[in-house]
Order: sequence, then C-alpha cells, then structure tokens
Amino acid sequence: MAITFLQISDLGPSTTLLTSTNKLLFFPLLSTLILRTCRGIDILPFLDNFTPPSLTSLSLDFGCLSGLNYQAIENLALRSSCSLTSLTLRGMAKQDAVKCFELPCLRSIERLNLNMVHVNNGLVALLVYPDASSTLHDRRGIFPWHKKLSLEWCMAEDGATSRVVASRWRDKSAPSDKSGSVPASLEELEVVFRQDPCTGATCHDVDMAALTSFAKRGLALTYQLASSTPRYQQHPADFCRNCCYHSRYPDLGPCYHPRLPYLDF
Repeated sequence: MAITFLQISDLGPSTTLLTSTNKLLFFPLLSTLILRTCRGIDILPFLDNFTPPSLTSLSLDFGCLSGLNYQAIENLALRSSCSLTSLTLRGMAKQDAVKCFELPCLRSIERLNLNMVHVNNGLVALLVYPDASSTLHDRRGIFPWHKKLSLEWCMAEDGATSRVVASRWRDKSAPSDKSGSVPASLEELEVVFRQDPCTGATCHDVDMAALTSFAKRGLALTYQLASSTPRYQQHPADFCRNCCYHSRYPDLGPCYHPRLPYLDF
C-alpha cells in the first residue's frame, strides 16, 4: 500500500534515520509530511532522508529551538522536484523564520500556518506584500500565491494583521494582473490575538474594524481573543453575545471563545 500521509513525532538524537546519512527513502505518493520534536534538536536534517516527489504539505514542530538548518527544506524540494503548497511552522524562532520564508521552494505556498513564540510585529510585517508605492518596494514579496493564513500566537501591534490582508486583497471584480507584481488574493484568515505579556495590550480595534470590512467583501474570517496566561475556567454560555468586539462589530460573524479555556472575559 502506497503511503500518502506520514507523521513522525517525538524525534530525538537517537532516532535511527536522524543519525544516518546513507539512507534515502523514496515515497512516490507521499503528499503530507509532519515532523515533531520536543527534545530541543534540529529536526530539519531528518528531511535529508526523504525523496517525496508528490509532497505538497509540510508541517514542522521545532519545540522552540533556534539556529536551524533551514536549507534542508530547499534541498528536499530540489531533490524531490516537489511543489509545496501548504506549510505549518511551530516553535521556530523568528530569526529562523525570516530565513525560511525567503527559500525559493516556498514561493508556491498557498496555505501558511504560524504558531510561534511570538508572532510579533517584525514577523507579521514580512507577510505584507510590497507594491510600487510601498516603502517596502525594495524587497521581493514572499508567498505570492498565498491564499490562506493562520496566526496562532499573534502579539503584533493593532493594525499589523489587517495590513497583511490589505496588501494581499483583491476584489473579485478587479481585472486580472499579468505583470506578476500583484499577489494572489487572500481568501481565508484565522488569527488568535494574544495579550502582550510585557505591555498587557489586548486592544485590536483597528484590526477588527478593517477585518470586518474585508469579511463583508468575502474574506473567510475566524478570530479568537486570548490572554497569554492560562486560566482554566469555563465560559458562560452567552459570552459571545457580551463580547466587546461583537457589540462593536455585529456583522463580524462567530468568534470561538468557548474553544479556548484561557480567554479573558
């Protein structure tokens, strides 16, 4: 039976493939690969053991480690001639994410899921797609085919997330772009706004007002408002009706407070 989905968890230094350099595994139909570790090791060399020509989805959980061999992702794509369209990064340090985002093999990414400590201003700013009138016009935009974004630990300042959407938004009635300077339009956004542990800031009025506008124009939006400190309390059943953002933006759609046990209310 051909393997199309592979998840390997709890990788450690003694993992056989991780310590071997002479094994190359060919998975012709593997489309999804998930690697996870909680032992403080760089799991990217593990990719050197794989040749998956059909790989489209890659998920990497680094266990809050920095100084990674991110070039292993590019080597995997070159060796396999695969086209990645979905990328999930968990626990990767910001400095590594910056280098990772610029890998040529990731320009085909359509779905991006970031869960890091912390998704801050600098990281979110990288996702803003520059245009000719932007102060960012001196750098090439990353993820030009990006359509679905998930930010699971967002501590960026108010307005930063909506700037990403604005830079990647195109109304359906807009004429098609043939120059390549305009990215694909963002279709879905999932974001968890976390409280800044230093400033205690939780206000995202600018973001919510802008995202509400985009939601009315077709953006599929899911949001959560959470503190950074677990409280482990149950929420009242009518919490969403009393949510400060719902009272201000009634057309925003459902939020998902009951799914998180550590939200402010």
